[in-house]
Amino acid sequence: TSGSISRSGICQMKFPQSCCGGTGYVLFAENATLSARVCECIKNCPVCQGQTRMVIDGTARSCVEPSPRKIAGIMTNAQLPARYLNAGFDTFTNHSGNGKQVAARMQRWAQTFSPNASTGLLIGGSVGVGKTFLLVALAKALAARGFSVCFADFFQLLSELKAGYSDGKADPHMMAPLMSCD
Repeated sequence: TSGSISRSGICQMKFPQSCCGGTGYVLFAENATLSARVCECIKNCPVCQGQTRMVIDGTARSCVEPSPRKIAGIMTNAQLPARYLNAGFDTFTNHSGNGKQVAARMQRWAQTFSPNASTGLLIGGSVGVGKTFLLVALAKALAARGFSVCFADFFQLLSELKAGYSDGKADPHMMAPLMSCD
């Protein structure tokens, strides 16, 4: 099919890809966090040569929005824990109690999220019910829509803030990366 794709001038992103599930990026564990890279199917695209941009009517435009390159960068910078590589709303299996309803509400929230909205999301529950799993699934869903996300473990953040105060670092300086996320 590669020859017909290049003759027709249609980017690889217009076709379902088994290598990346059609997202154009691949997630992988790197040390303790998740990282992402642009998929080989995009790198080998005969139309955009991996740039995820093509010229249409004399204007350079993205093949898809948001671009896989942007999403890969967001995912890599998010500091998501590597043990949740496969976390997704579709892979959440702890449906005890109200887990199924919580996952469905979080998925709907992710689909309608806007950084300009004044509503937030707060979840709670006992140890082991899937809060972190669902939060990583939420972060991945938002990143896939092109929103920047940041993951911070509360206790690790608290330790870093305490250490920062001991070293004379200002609180706003330390919180800036978290405050700049969508």
